[in-house]
Amino acid sequence: MPQEGIPTNTIGKQFSLLIKPASADCNLSCRYCFYYQRSTDPYDFRERHRMSDEVLASMISQYLSFAGKYTSFGWQGGEPLLMGLSFFRRVVEFQQMYGYNGQYVGNNVQTNATLITPDLAKLFHDYNFLLGVSLDGPEEYHNLYRRYPSGRGSYRRIMESIQILEEHKTIMQRVQTLEQVANDAMAILELDRAKEDFVPGRFGDPKQGLQNLRDSLETIEKGIQAHFSREESKLLTVLQQHGGGILASGLRILLLEHEELQNRISESRKEVAELAVEGLSREVREGKAWGVRVYLSHTRKLIQAHAQSEEELFRTLKGELKKA
Repeated sequence: MPQEGIPTNTIGKQFSLLIKPASADCNLSCRYCFYYQRSTDPYDFRERHRMSDEVLASMISQYLSFAGKYTSFGWQGGEPLLMGLSFFRRVVEFQQMYGYNGQYVGNNVQTNATLITPDLAKLFHDYNFLLGVSLDGPEEYHNLYRRYPSGRGSYRRIMESIQILEEHKTIMQRVQTLEQVANDAMAILELDRAKEDFVPGRFGDPKQGLQNLRDSLETIEKGIQAHFSREESKLLTVLQQHGGGILASGLRILLLEHEELQNRISESRKEVAELAVEGLSREVREGKAWGVRVYLSHTRKLIQAHAQSEEELFRTLKGELKKA
């Protein structure tokens, strides 16, 4: 629980903290990094550097107690995301525990983006973390220096990982919107029986509601087709090259689901088109509307399960890439 009152800024001016929770440790080996093969590295005697929970809690509690109303934490490295999801969850937990009512707390992270996961992205989004991604322009320039210890460039891994993870997020948002639109369209069809002014989706008439539903289905269908196409043409090759046979086999199983999911969206579009046919009785129209709602809810669950399985593959693949 936040503490009462606002602490006085004892320094006399606003200031922020720059924190390196993993010290100079990094999963890349960028040739221009000031930590790269530095013979005078004071931490070289330890192979692994990670901030403990005790130090983290002490640092956050002390800073928030005398920094005043406006505070800011800057997480850098090395690569700060080596600390993992649980660490940044504890960051938020300690900030909420030791912060004060009315105190503003900001967080920013500078990262190479190779270790971002859907769970980390959600945490950063939910708590308004500002993320800076280290990218040296186009691939040919980026890969000159920003490489894995093996010498392999990091550009494509960064771009493909972020793109596919963002697509999952976008698709699920659209599916959730689609399900809501379906509920709205069904509720509007109830106007024939309820005879009352009820517009839950702010649609003026049933035709507009159905048109919104058709538009959403079309958008989702195009997005899923593009996403599946990228997976089928690029992702399998990447897994075969860097993830081994087990991961590639796991992806092949998921690829078999693509046709079923695409067929379900296509079938939903047909059902919605039938709802728009003139002359349907009230009972038939309402029955079809309920059917569309149930079908879309189940489709959403299937897509969500599919996306979660793929995200697990990504997490495993990234573990393999860290060993490269």
